[in-house]
Amino acid sequence: MCGIAGFVQSNRQFDKGSLEQMLQLLKHRGPDAQGTHVDERSQVYLGHRRLSIIDLSPLGNQPMHNEDQSVSVVFNGEIYNYQELKKDLVQKGHQFRSNTDTEVIIHAWEEYGEQSFQKFNGMFAIVLWDVKKQQLVFVRDRIGIKPLYYLKKSGLLAWSSETKAFQALGSLSVSMDSIQTILGFQYLPNNEQTTFHDVYKIPPGQYMVYDIATQHCEMREFWKLCIQEEVRQLPFEKALQELEKLLISSIQYRLIADVPVGIMLSGGLDSSVIAALAQRHHTQTIRTFTAGFDDRIDERPFARQVAAAIGSQHEEIIIDLDTVMDTVEEYVWLFDDLNSFDGGLLTNYVIAKKIRERGVKVILLGEGSDEIFGGYSWFGLSRLPFSFVPRQLTDYLYYYSTSRNLGFSPLQYYKAIHQLFLKVQPIAQEKFDRISAYEIQYQLPNNYLMKVDKGTMGQSIEARVPYLDYRLVEFAYSLPSQYKIHGKWHSFRECHEKYILRKLAEKYLPKEIAWRKKKGGMLPIATIVRRNAERIREVVLASGSLSTEIFSRKKIEKLFQGDFERLGNSNWSFGEVQREMFLWKLFILETWHQLYGKQ
Repeated sequence: MCGIAGFVQSNRQFDKGSLEQMLQLLKHRGPDAQGTHVDERSQVYLGHRRLSIIDLSPLGNQPMHNEDQSVSVVFNGEIYNYQELKKDLVQKGHQFRSNTDTEVIIHAWEEYGEQSFQKFNGMFAIVLWDVKKQQLVFVRDRIGIKPLYYLKKSGLLAWSSETKAFQALGSLSVSMDSIQTILGFQYLPNNEQTTFHDVYKIPPGQYMVYDIATQHCEMREFWKLCIQEEVRQLPFEKALQELEKLLISSIQYRLIADVPVGIMLSGGLDSSVIAALAQRHHTQTIRTFTAGFDDRIDERPFARQVAAAIGSQHEEIIIDLDTVMDTVEEYVWLFDDLNSFDGGLLTNYVIAKKIRERGVKVILLGEGSDEIFGGYSWFGLSRLPFSFVPRQLTDYLYYYSTSRNLGFSPLQYYKAIHQLFLKVQPIAQEKFDRISAYEIQYQLPNNYLMKVDKGTMGQSIEARVPYLDYRLVEFAYSLPSQYKIHGKWHSFRECHEKYILRKLAEKYLPKEIAWRKKKGGMLPIATIVRRNAERIREVVLASGSLSTEIFSRKKIEKLFQGDFERLGNSNWSFGEVQREMFLWKLFILETWHQLYGKQ
């Protein structure tokens, strides 16, 4: 796990010093080593910050090259099946100097070229420089677990793990269209656009080829989500056995490391299953960590129960809500692309800090389970009585369920979400599949996975997500929806969601854990907003604030009036939850704008 950066230019405007400035802004992603490589003739500059996880020796430092330095690579992430790939490449005559997955990427490129990406099982953002072809190749993993941004201007193509590194190459201009979208969605549901003009994302499952001579970029696809008919036809018991096999394999891969590994245990179903399977199939005692708040939502008792049942070495980390606001700028600095307003970013960052202090460099999380197994309440839109609702209305109901937006131009976002659902429709005819496809293709890579990446990498910790092994994603997505949501009718009380995963959990966990209704252990934003209303008011209504450029000052002031009840029949008739969440959005937006929007 690392931070990568670099650029190629035709006008010789920047130098190695510029590259080192980019890397300094990524130091938190890789505090263990720094490396650079400059091809003066082609004006290609490669940079890397290393977080040592596999082969801790200097042989694992990057940029890494083949024998004649005709192929160079910088790489962020993990190729979990690198040992199998290495064995195959050795049989084909390739020689290795290290025991790293990075070197496997180089030799796989030599042997298989662009077909090599399909062979990688992992999370990765890769930049390859092929001197003979005079091409740069940028690759992002199938689900978008690892970020990869690029800046494209006349005579310059730059890339980085985080957009903040581009500050070393000049100022960035904020896209107000993107800001408007983020306020309506809570994230930017776009696999290419960012909050800055001229800055883009490599989409998940794709790679971009840049030709030095022509300065032409071409985006190509190496993976696409689809339904596997043979899986669709599996009897339930056979599907349950296959799920167990795949999940065990995924977890075993993600326990491979030359440094201590831990598990973030919430006490909910997803992380509890990971912890139980990891402990069952690992030779050493697993370390588990749980966060607790001084708030009514507290998952610690359930996590204790799980830890006791599986025999893990368990530790609780208490987060003082009164200290969250004291360091909010530190948090916001991490998510430079304003990826999410989700309080989970702060939670991950605080927990990661405490875990890092305990010497752990790798953690496993339960992220992705809800998206592939239908764990959220809005998957109930695929069940009675909602199954009779027209698709377009279902899309609108989905939007409201995920955004809780009734007051901020909801109609334009309803239309936008419908257009996004139309994009996933060719691979998803059933309502459940459409929702799952959207979550996997847009929600995960642009919201939740960026929250995980930037929250943990901000403390130099590698986060691994077993549920998002591409084999498991393909398998779960292909299962009949009734294996994931049990019954024909939606229920807010009974546990119908993630049915097949709960049946697997019964084998490894106490029944009350396996069948707990999803509660969520995120940062209690409503409590923080109530406790800090005056400070939030000062920031949001400050002279020259972005909020007062987007909305009228009078309407914003009305949000701070009275108690947190419904505000009447105006355009701002938020309920308590909507109102507090919107104030939180504006506060985070203003904090971000002070750090990144006024360059």
